[in-house]
Amino acid sequence: MIINLIIGLLLGAAAKPISDIFTDKLLKARGKELKQKKENLIIHTLLSALLGAGIGASFGISLQALFVILLLLIGNIVSTSDIACRIIPNETVLAILLIKLLFGVTALLKPGAMPSWNPLLSLAGFAVMTLIFLLPALKGGKVGAGDIKLAMVVGFSSELMPGLLAVVFMGVLVLVYGFVQKRIPVLGRLPLIDFMKTSFPMGPFLCAAQIGAMLCCGAGLIQIK
Repeated sequence: MIINLIIGLLLGAAAKPISDIFTDKLLKARGKELKQKKENLIIHTLLSALLGAGIGASFGISLQALFVILLLLIGNIVSTSDIACRIIPNETVLAILLIKLLFGVTALLKPGAMPSWNPLLSLAGFAVMTLIFLLPALKGGKVGAGDIKLAMVVGFSSELMPGLLAVVFMGVLVLVYGFVQKRIPVLGRLPLIDFMKTSFPMGPFLCAAQIGAMLCCGAGLIQIK
């Protein structure tokens, strides 16, 4: 248990600098430059390491752990890109979809290698998450096309109920962020939080919420039937 946690912690910490390599390339391809303040980089790396530790504790050394670690890696790319330039690259959305299909087909062909995959639940998650994020956009809400596409693949890769749980977790994270911003002035002056007062990227919240939902389900803290 402790060894798995430490391995997950190290992988989670490593996911940030590795993801920055891809983020830099993706942004340069769009004529943008990746700029990160040191404080933001430290906070982001610590959060990634924490999620990695949770992955190790929940899934151990397994294909399922690899699947979630890959989602964490892509989530880091999405978060950094969205915070830095308000861009969610299409390549990250496609990568999440392809990774889910790869591991899902593996689960179908080799039962027991991974938790079973129900393609219908993935499609249901895809449809429901699309509606949840598309409707506010149609009503003039501040939901961009990138947010909607990300929500679609989060629903597909998480499946229906974990995807809905991710939406709940995202709401909680946003509320916590709002509380910190308004009620704890010292933390509210941190560069990352201060920046988000004027520019609210949804990608980081959704990606973190997806990992959190999968951790809760994997650890048995929440039973999804």
